[in-house]
Amino acid sequence: QEKLSDSAGVTSPNAIYSTPEATFWVSQNGFWSYDGYVKRLGCPIENRIINSVDWGQEALIYAGGNRRFNEVIWWFPVKGGTQKRCEYYVIYNYAEGAWYDSFTTGSGIARNVWLDADVHTAPLAVSPVDNKIYEHEVTDSTQTEISEAESGAIDIQSGERFTRISKIYTDTDQKDPGSVNYRFFTSPSGDAAETESADYPLESDGVIDVRLQGRQVRYKVRGNLAADWSVGNTRFELHPGGRR
Repeated sequence: QEKLSDSAGVTSPNAIYSTPEATFWVSQNGFWSYDGYVKRLGCPIENRIINSVDWGQEALIYAGGNRRFNEVIWWFPVKGGTQKRCEYYVIYNYAEGAWYDSFTTGSGIARNVWLDADVHTAPLAVSPVDNKIYEHEVTDSTQTEISEAESGAIDIQSGERFTRISKIYTDTDQKDPGSVNYRFFTSPSGDAAETESADYPLESDGVIDVRLQGRQVRYKVRGNLAADWSVGNTRFELHPGGRR
């Protein structure tokens, strides 16, 4: 036997998941991978995750995967949550090096077991609430839930000048025109109060006509889960203004 690393032990038997690329796991010290070498994964939201997890129930932590999207998902018991339920998820996209979690919005569900698609065509997961098995990554035409994604703050023209935005060009695909909406938040600086826009429905040509102004902008995209849609690159048509 050969010792490969210190302070990198997996926190529970089910907190580890293997893909063809690498094996991934979590401990109270952070997230790790092994692809011939043990590596600590860089995670920009690691402090938030570590401080949110109820480590007194670490034996419940369950790791799974979604190979279709190159993702590893960990389900955690969360501080202030229901005992014996994993209600907080963290996802790592190992192809893009991207991280996201359910801290801001809450997952709204609990999953204590997760199996990736294999014999079945979609991932399966077990809910400790009703002890039922649920299929994920499928669309129910009768569902009415709204999904959303939100960007961080984006500096416009390096944040040096007030800039007017007149058009938004998107690579968003939507099954039904108008089923996806954008909402924008602009501000004159990072510490200033934001101005929130109304919802702008995305037209069939992917272009949104807007009247926005500021040094920073961020945006939120919302759409009906029953209508298939995806969001790609977003570009702004800019008109530089003054410094004040």
